[in-house]
This record gives sequence, structure tokens and C-alpha cells, in this order.
Amino acid sequence: MLRQSRRAPQATANLIISAALNVGRKTMKTRTGAFLLHLAISLAVLLPVLGWIFYAWYPWPYPALQGAWPMLGMLVLAHLVVGPALTALVYKPGKRGLVFDLCVIGVLQLAALAWGVHAVEQRRPAWLVFAVDRLNVLTAGEVMGPAPVVPKAQRVNGPFPVFAEMPVGDARQRLLQETMFEGLPDLEHRPEFWRPWASGQGVMLRAAQPADALVEARPGAAGAVERLAESAGVPRDRLVFLPVMGRESDAAALLDSEDATLIGLVHVDPWLGDDAAE
Repeated sequence: MLRQSRRAPQATANLIISAALNVGRKTMKTRTGAFLLHLAISLAVLLPVLGWIFYAWYPWPYPALQGAWPMLGMLVLAHLVVGPALTALVYKPGKRGLVFDLCVIGVLQLAALAWGVHAVEQRRPAWLVFAVDRLNVLTAGEVMGPAPVVPKAQRVNGPFPVFAEMPVGDARQRLLQETMFEGLPDLEHRPEFWRPWASGQGVMLRAAQPADALVEARPGAAGAVERLAESAGVPRDRLVFLPVMGRESDAAALLDSEDATLIGLVHVDPWLGDDAAE
């Protein structure tokens, strides 16, 4: 299924290019035709790029958690509107230097697309860090100091999960002093405290709550919880959850209560304290 999902944008792009070339022979006689042909080619270029972004960098629900929709919308709008609009503006059959003008527009459009993709990559969620009693979504720029290198075989789509271990004794006092009085980032932002996800199994499971409690408090999340449980082959009553804090909104991360395996995220308000109190 993953292979098919990755090939789908490219297959769609190939169909668009083929159709555009067939139509282009007839439509390039007018500015409208040139605009439509350029629009089709731009869409064919953009679809594989968006497929990669949503597959590898921003799998759902990270676009919502990180507030990425405006940035992605601007990327799509700029690529699909500006280039074709410039083509319509300069296009005139038989015009001297037309080929050069169209080449310049194409180069500028590709450069703008490359810049937009770079901006999206810089703000993508890179790390999913457990600290104290919750998970935090961090970009590479929100990490203090060099982050660990993830072996290629262990890389996942979306942010890589790690466990931030709370220090003890004098080290804990030093951490509190640094965060409270020296203005240094908290535990989750500092890779020197990060450990492999599996090493925090006990701490994470003690902080987690039953997924049934989430479904009871948020009935709208029942379908998403059921789908994730079914896809992972885990009974729902074996699932627990932890709150996930994003830049713009929060979610609930579902874990297997036997080994703290991360099953997936549900975009729902995970804070049940007030509901429990009621």
C-alpha cells in the first residue's frame, strides 16, 4: 500500500503531462491556451512534490499540529498562479524572443518552488520528544545543540520519537537553575538528555491514560482510534495515550500498553483533566 501511495502522485503527474501535450498543440495559439498548458505542466510538477511533503515530512495530523496549512497554501498558490499568469502576460504567437521569455519564467518558477520546499523542510516536525508526561513536536531549529544522527534503517515518516530522561540529584538541580534563572531551554529541547524511545517505556506508560478514557471524553475520536488499533493489529483496550503538544494545536498519541510502541496520533484535544474533574 505504501508503494502504491508513493507512486500515485507521479502517475497522476504523467497523465496530466500527456494530456497537456496533446491539448497544447491546439491551445498554444492563444494566451488562454498557453496559460492552461503552463498550468497543467505546473500541476504535474507540483503533485509529486506535495506527495513527498505529506508522505515523509508532514503525515497527518502534523500539518494541523504545526499550523503548516498557510505556508503550504502559499507554496501551491505561488507555483500554480504566478508562473502561468506570467506566461499569459508575455505570450504572443510569433513574438520575437518568446522562447527566451518562457524559459526565464520557467527558471524563476522552479527557483521559487525550490525555495518554498526548502522553507517547508526547515519548519517540518523533526523530533517527537517525550518529557515528563507529554510528547512535544519540535523542528530541527528548536533543538539546542547537535541532535543525534538517526540511522537510515530507523528513520520514519514524520518526526523521529525519542525519550528525554529527567536527570536526578545535582544534575536535576542544575537543570532547574538553567531553565528558571538562566533562560536555557527545557528538557525536551536538549539532546544531551535524549535517550532511545524504548528506554523510557516504563516512565511513558506510567504517565499514559487508557485510550477508552479518551474515547469516552471525546466520542468524535472513536473512529480514528478504532482505525489505528485495527491497522496496528492491537485491541483497543490495550491502547493508552499521551498528550502531544504542537505549535498550533494538540493531539493524542496512542501507544501499546505492553511495550510503549507508538501506534499513531489522533487530532483531538487530549487534555482530560477538566472533564475528569467534572
